[in-house]
Amino acid sequence: MVPTVKIFVLSHDLATLRLVPLSREFETIHLGSLAVGEYQSNQLGECRAFFQNFSGVDADFIGFANARWDQKYFQLHTRLHSLVEQTRRLAAPGWVLAPWPAHSWIDVTLHHHPTMKPLLDELLITMDITKNNHRLSLWANDFVCHRSVFLDWHRFWQTAFGHFYSKYGLELPFGKEGTDESRHAAFFFERITTAYFANRLDVRIAPFE
Repeated sequence: MVPTVKIFVLSHDLATLRLVPLSREFETIHLGSLAVGEYQSNQLGECRAFFQNFSGVDADFIGFANARWDQKYFQLHTRLHSLVEQTRRLAAPGWVLAPWPAHSWIDVTLHHHPTMKPLLDELLITMDITKNNHRLSLWANDFVCHRSVFLDWHRFWQTAFGHFYSKYGLELPFGKEGTDESRHAAFFFERITTAYFANRLDVRIAPFE
Protein backbone atom coordinates (compact mmCIF):
# COMPACT_ATOMS: atom_id res chain seq x y z
CA MET A 1 0.00 0.00 0.00
CA VAL A 2 1.36 3.41 -0.98
CA PRO A 3 1.84 5.62 2.12
CA THR A 4 0.03 8.93 2.19
CA VAL A 5 2.11 12.08 2.64
CA LYS A 6 1.40 15.65 3.71
CA ILE A 7 4.21 18.22 3.61
CA PHE A 8 3.72 21.80 4.74
CA VAL A 9 5.86 24.09 2.58
CA LEU A 10 6.89 27.22 4.46
CA SER A 11 7.94 30.71 3.43
CA HIS A 12 7.51 34.34 4.42
CA ASP A 13 7.54 35.29 0.73
CA LEU A 14 4.37 34.92 -1.35
CA ALA A 15 6.26 35.01 -4.63
CA THR A 16 8.37 32.05 -3.53
CA LEU A 17 5.28 30.08 -2.50
CA ARG A 18 3.74 30.64 -5.93
CA LEU A 19 6.66 28.69 -7.41
CA VAL A 20 6.01 25.60 -5.27
CA PRO A 21 5.10 22.64 -7.51
CA LEU A 22 1.39 21.85 -7.56
CA SER A 23 0.73 18.69 -5.58
CA ARG A 24 -2.11 17.51 -3.37
CA GLU A 25 0.56 16.36 -0.90
CA PHE A 26 1.88 19.92 -0.52
CA GLU A 27 0.18 22.60 1.56
CA THR A 28 1.83 25.99 1.31
CA ILE A 29 1.98 28.22 4.39
CA HIS A 30 2.68 31.94 4.21
CA LEU A 31 4.24 32.54 7.62
CA GLY A 32 3.28 36.21 7.76
CA SER A 33 -0.41 35.43 7.23
CA LEU A 34 -0.81 32.82 9.96
CA ALA A 35 -3.45 33.73 12.52
CA VAL A 36 -1.34 32.87 15.56
CA GLY A 37 -1.97 35.97 17.66
CA GLU A 38 0.93 37.08 19.82
CA TYR A 39 3.21 34.51 18.16
CA GLN A 40 3.00 36.31 14.80
CA SER A 41 6.54 37.62 14.98
CA ASN A 42 9.44 37.42 12.57
CA GLN A 43 11.58 36.58 15.59
CA LEU A 44 10.06 33.10 15.53
CA GLY A 45 10.80 32.50 11.87
CA GLU A 46 9.40 29.21 10.61
CA CYS A 47 8.44 28.16 14.11
CA ARG A 48 5.28 30.20 13.65
CA ALA A 49 3.91 27.26 11.70
CA PHE A 50 4.10 25.07 14.80
CA PHE A 51 1.17 26.79 16.53
CA GLN A 52 -1.35 25.08 14.27
CA ASN A 53 -3.42 22.07 15.24
CA PHE A 54 -2.13 19.09 13.27
CA SER A 55 -4.27 16.44 14.94
CA GLY A 56 -6.66 16.41 11.99
CA VAL A 57 -3.90 15.60 9.48
CA ASP A 58 -4.41 11.92 8.75
CA ALA A 59 -1.54 11.28 6.33
CA ASP A 60 0.81 8.42 7.18
CA PHE A 61 3.85 10.72 6.96
CA ILE A 62 3.87 14.42 7.81
CA GLY A 63 6.56 17.05 7.64
CA PHE A 64 7.84 20.50 6.73
CA ALA A 65 9.90 21.83 3.86
CA ASN A 66 11.30 25.27 3.21
CA ALA A 67 9.89 26.67 -0.03
CA ARG A 68 13.47 27.51 -1.07
CA TRP A 69 14.44 23.85 -0.71
CA ASP A 70 16.24 23.72 -4.06
CA GLN A 71 18.43 26.70 -3.16
CA LYS A 72 18.91 25.76 0.49
CA TYR A 73 19.85 22.14 -0.28
CA PHE A 74 21.41 22.60 -3.69
CA GLN A 75 23.82 19.71 -3.03
CA LEU A 76 21.01 17.13 -2.85
CA HIS A 77 19.59 15.13 -5.72
CA THR A 78 16.17 15.40 -4.04
CA ARG A 79 14.45 18.50 -5.44
CA LEU A 80 11.26 20.02 -4.10
CA HIS A 81 9.30 18.61 -7.04
CA SER A 82 10.57 15.09 -6.23
CA LEU A 83 10.27 15.36 -2.44
CA VAL A 84 6.99 13.43 -2.18
CA GLU A 85 8.28 10.68 -4.45
CA GLN A 86 11.49 10.37 -2.43
CA THR A 87 9.54 10.37 0.82
CA ARG A 88 7.40 7.48 -0.38
CA ARG A 89 10.50 5.60 -1.55
CA LEU A 90 12.34 5.97 1.77
CA ALA A 91 9.52 6.23 4.31
CA ALA A 92 9.42 3.78 7.18
CA PRO A 93 7.74 4.16 10.59
CA GLY A 94 11.07 4.32 12.44
CA TRP A 95 12.80 6.71 10.05
CA VAL A 96 12.89 10.50 10.13
CA LEU A 97 13.79 11.90 6.73
CA ALA A 98 15.81 15.11 6.80
CA PRO A 99 18.00 17.05 4.36
CA TRP A 100 20.40 18.38 6.99
CA PRO A 101 21.54 15.79 9.56
CA ALA A 102 23.05 17.12 12.79
CA HIS A 103 26.25 15.51 14.04
CA SER A 104 27.42 16.43 17.58
CA TRP A 105 24.53 18.85 17.89
CA ILE A 106 25.51 20.29 21.29
CA ASP A 107 29.12 20.93 20.25
CA VAL A 108 28.13 22.52 16.94
CA THR A 109 25.45 24.66 18.56
CA LEU A 110 27.83 26.01 21.19
CA HIS A 111 30.50 26.67 18.57
CA HIS A 112 28.12 29.06 16.80
CA HIS A 113 26.11 30.19 19.84
CA PRO A 114 28.28 29.89 22.96
CA THR A 115 25.89 31.95 25.08
CA MET A 116 23.02 29.51 24.38
CA LYS A 117 24.46 27.01 26.89
CA PRO A 118 22.31 28.07 29.90
CA LEU A 119 19.18 27.81 27.74
CA LEU A 120 20.18 24.36 26.49
CA ASP A 121 20.87 23.23 30.06
CA GLU A 122 17.46 24.52 31.09
CA LEU A 123 15.83 22.72 28.17
CA LEU A 124 17.41 19.41 29.16
CA ILE A 125 16.32 19.78 32.78
CA THR A 126 12.82 21.07 32.02
CA MET A 127 12.02 18.34 29.49
CA ASP A 128 13.89 15.61 31.41
CA ILE A 129 16.11 14.64 28.50
CA THR A 130 19.84 14.21 28.00
CA LYS A 131 22.36 15.80 25.66
CA ASN A 132 22.88 12.68 23.54
CA ASN A 133 25.49 14.69 21.70
CA HIS A 134 26.68 11.54 19.94
CA ARG A 135 23.25 10.79 18.48
CA LEU A 136 22.49 11.89 14.94
CA SER A 137 19.70 14.46 14.89
CA LEU A 138 18.63 17.17 12.44
CA TRP A 139 18.97 20.90 11.87
CA ALA A 140 16.45 23.49 10.74
CA ASN A 141 12.74 22.80 10.43
CA ASP A 142 12.82 20.50 7.42
CA PHE A 143 11.88 16.88 8.13
CA VAL A 144 9.28 14.22 7.36
CA CYS A 145 8.32 11.43 9.73
CA HIS A 146 5.56 9.01 10.62
CA ARG A 147 2.39 10.66 11.90
CA SER A 148 2.78 9.18 15.39
CA VAL A 149 6.31 10.59 15.69
CA PHE A 150 5.24 13.93 14.25
CA LEU A 151 2.40 14.40 16.74
CA ASP A 152 4.64 13.43 19.66
CA TRP A 153 7.31 15.88 18.45
CA HIS A 154 4.63 18.60 18.19
CA ARG A 155 3.45 17.98 21.75
CA PHE A 156 7.06 18.09 23.00
CA TRP A 157 7.87 21.26 21.08
CA GLN A 158 4.78 23.11 22.29
CA THR A 159 5.43 22.08 25.91
CA ALA A 160 9.05 23.25 25.77
CA PHE A 161 8.13 26.46 23.96
CA GLY A 162 5.45 27.22 26.55
CA HIS A 163 7.98 26.98 29.36
CA PHE A 164 10.48 29.35 27.77
CA TYR A 165 7.94 31.78 26.38
CA SER A 166 6.16 32.16 29.71
CA LYS A 167 9.52 32.85 31.39
CA TYR A 168 11.34 34.98 28.82
CA GLY A 169 8.92 35.89 26.05
CA LEU A 170 10.95 36.23 22.85
CA GLU A 171 13.81 38.09 24.54
CA LEU A 172 15.85 35.05 25.42
CA PRO A 173 18.96 35.59 27.57
CA PHE A 174 21.66 35.35 24.92
CA GLY A 175 24.92 37.16 25.49
CA LYS A 176 26.88 39.16 22.96
CA GLU A 177 28.17 36.62 20.44
CA GLY A 178 28.15 38.46 17.13
CA THR A 179 25.07 36.73 15.73
CA ASP A 180 21.84 38.29 14.50
CA GLU A 181 19.98 39.19 17.69
CA SER A 182 16.65 39.35 15.87
CA ARG A 183 17.00 35.63 15.13
CA HIS A 184 18.07 34.42 18.56
CA ALA A 185 14.59 33.16 19.45
CA ALA A 186 14.30 31.22 16.19
CA PHE A 187 17.80 29.78 16.65
CA PHE A 188 16.93 28.44 20.08
CA PHE A 189 13.43 27.21 19.37
CA GLU A 190 14.79 25.22 16.41
CA ARG A 191 17.09 23.47 18.91
CA ILE A 192 14.03 22.10 20.70
CA THR A 193 13.41 19.97 17.62
CA THR A 194 17.06 18.95 17.43
CA ALA A 195 17.05 17.93 21.10
CA TYR A 196 13.84 15.96 20.66
CA PHE A 197 15.14 13.81 17.84
CA ALA A 198 18.49 13.32 19.58
CA ASN A 199 16.48 11.73 22.39
CA ARG A 200 14.19 9.55 20.27
CA LEU A 201 16.34 6.43 20.50
CA ASP A 202 13.66 4.42 18.71
CA VAL A 203 13.92 6.33 15.45
CA ARG A 204 16.70 6.83 12.94
CA ILE A 205 17.57 10.01 11.06
CA ALA A 206 17.74 9.11 7.38
CA PRO A 207 19.21 11.88 5.21
CA PHE A 208 17.62 12.67 1.88
CA GLU A 209 20.01 11.92 -0.94
